[in-house]
Amino acid sequence: MLAKTESELLVTLSVALFMILLGLILAILTDPYLKKGHRKYLLCASLVVACLVAQGELDVYLGTYEVSRMGRILVAMLGYQLRPLVLTLFIWLLDLEKKRRWLWIPLAANALVYATAPFSSIAFTIHKDYSFGRGPLGFTCHFVSLALLVYLLVLSIQKFGKRKRVERAVPVAITFTIFAAVAADYVQADAQWVSFLTVAMVSSCVFFYIWIHLQFAIEHERAILAEQQMQLTIAQVQPHFLYSALSTIQALCKADPDKAFDITEKFTNYLNENDATLKRRGLIPFSKELEHTKVYAEVEMACFPDFRMEYDIKDDDFLVPALTLQPIVENALRGDERIRAQGLIRVSASREGDYYEIIVWDNGSGFQSNPTKDEEHSYHIDVENVRERIENMCGGTLEVEGFPNDGTIVTIRIPVNAPVKKETEENE
Repeated sequence: MLAKTESELLVTLSVALFMILLGLILAILTDPYLKKGHRKYLLCASLVVACLVAQGELDVYLGTYEVSRMGRILVAMLGYQLRPLVLTLFIWLLDLEKKRRWLWIPLAANALVYATAPFSSIAFTIHKDYSFGRGPLGFTCHFVSLALLVYLLVLSIQKFGKRKRVERAVPVAITFTIFAAVAADYVQADAQWVSFLTVAMVSSCVFFYIWIHLQFAIEHERAILAEQQMQLTIAQVQPHFLYSALSTIQALCKADPDKAFDITEKFTNYLNENDATLKRRGLIPFSKELEHTKVYAEVEMACFPDFRMEYDIKDDDFLVPALTLQPIVENALRGDERIRAQGLIRVSASREGDYYEIIVWDNGSGFQSNPTKDEEHSYHIDVENVRERIENMCGGTLEVEGFPNDGTIVTIRIPVNAPVKKETEENE
């Protein structure tokens, strides 16, 4: 009676796990919001875990009823080969940007060790009485899986350590859940109908799917916020500059008509560029942002002839949010009478290791390092808007360092592997 009850329990648990995986696979196949990489790795992980559920049920069945010794060897061999594969798929799923093909090396080594089981006991064997015997390399799967688990945990902390707690909590929790399941299986010495590890693998696939959707929602929210900040920045840029430029052109019409004509042409180009900026989404080439800034600076130099601009551009082949550089330059000029009277603003751009670095230096009055938001709002343009767009749209940083009576340095760093999402325009 007990055996029958346990057999019914095995079938019930296995069917429940299969139904969960079936629902997950259907959701993955029909979900329009999944990225191609997420869909591929999550689908593969779900299918491999489904094989593990079937493998676990078949292994217990063959061992209990002693149906086929070689059949049990092959089934056990498959289980040892597939478990590290699931963890590798989780690693790839966690970070689509890096292929990490070197992970195939421990997978292949593990698979080769257990492929010897049908004709050697070096990994394990099933004795004639159907008892399990572990060989000298029998813990290969455990060591490989442990190394992959540790790597998954480290990668989760590194990749999402600076994000909001909810973003990094899920992959870290999944890793600890698998650790706990392995420990529970180890403590439970007797053979189990369904292992804790199998249940943990099924749950992890579901949690990863939920986590990916959470990531999508967070990224969508950030994109909306970045767009709103872009519109706010543009609204702040325009009025002051338009008034100053028109006043300058008006004065030059009588004093220097040729120069007035030249400035009007540059001013028109600037307005056209700003109009295009209103329609941009995503990131744009830094070379285009630099060109836009130069036009702005030329118009301003007509307004303030004693102010100068210098450029030291070693690398401009990367992407930035639109209106990243020009507001910083205007910040320096409009926020400091000393620069307008007789000052210098120097812009440099270069690649420094894993980052593209943009530095805007001025010889103005300066202020204390790490200014408060109130201090930043004293400028014409709110630096915080630019900083948040850089952080949200490409994972970059913006730092302000001030030196009282000796200028200000604004440093922008854009990761080399920032999302490559070039500009698009709204359909009119």
